[in-house]
Amino acid sequence: MVMKIMVATDESAASEWAFDLALNIAKALNAELTLIHILDVYSPAAPQQPHTWADSSMESNEAAHKVYRNQWTEFVNRHDALLKKYQDRAEATGVTARYEQRYGHPGPALSTIAKQNSTDLIVVGNHDSSNTESSALGSVSNYLVHHSPCSVTVVRPDTKQGSESRLDRSEFAPLGVV
Repeated sequence: MVMKIMVATDESAASEWAFDLALNIAKALNAELTLIHILDVYSPAAPQQPHTWADSSMESNEAAHKVYRNQWTEFVNRHDALLKKYQDRAEATGVTARYEQRYGHPGPALSTIAKQNSTDLIVVGNHDSSNTESSALGSVSNYLVHHSPCSVTVVRPDTKQGSESRLDRSEFAPLGVV
């Protein structure tokens, strides 16, 4: 029985599709929803640490690091607000939801969190596979499918209408719920 569902979030359209599906499943099964964002310092979306040089002045190096710390704080706060928005949407439909952010590499971190929380199902979006960077590094969804301690549902973009289109929610009626 699926009682605990975890959904991985970021700022992508695929992540929103994954949230919508996880919310529908959680509502249909009266399951608890956990919203997770992994803070990955190596992500292209994350602020990049400044490169400082030995011959640079200490003041310019400190200023560059201060800018980075401010950008990182904004990055964390932006994702915290996104998680809170998702939590509010879930609770508005009667689904119990909580959220958290953790540091780490997304695939292994999500797998560890799922194990720690006795998660029954992970729902994750799949980004466009033509992205050469994610292909070279391996995708989070691929990692989870192969290493997760529970079932994983991967939500793919509707490629017929482009990666920014919304999925037709009626596609997900196999549980008998619309």
